[in-house]
Amino acid sequence: MIPSRNISEISLPENAVFIARTKKVFARAVDLLGPQTQLLLATADGMAVATHNDDEEPSARVAALSCALLSLSESFSGEVLGVTNNEISVSSDGGHAVLLRLALRGHPYLVCLSTKDHTTNLAIALRLTRDVGKKLASIVNN
Repeated sequence: MIPSRNISEISLPENAVFIARTKKVFARAVDLLGPQTQLLLATADGMAVATHNDDEEPSARVAALSCALLSLSESFSGEVLGVTNNEISVSSDGGHAVLLRLALRGHPYLVCLSTKDHTTNLAIALRLTRDVGKKLASIVNN
């Protein structure tokens, strides 16, 4: 199981219940986009909290890289646009990835959705990532 560092410290719902509900939200998203979709919830400092699968090593790497990329994009956006962003999308011939910053009980987290399905539209991946973020926030706040 992926270490859930910081989860209990910030008073999220009981860890096992929260992670189980998160995995259900992730499973619904994977059902919509297909089996080549990966979803991850990570702390703002790059620690994996939950994924839709139990493959710890790649999840830990993706969590760390996602955190670094989103932080860099926030700095870039602040410098260029004068405001920071809460999301970033990456598109390539290999598929799409969307990173979304969200607050859970006032603490920053991020959701990473990636898909290697070439038929998936980037706009759909972005919308689904935003929906996943809203659902996770509603789990924590209810």
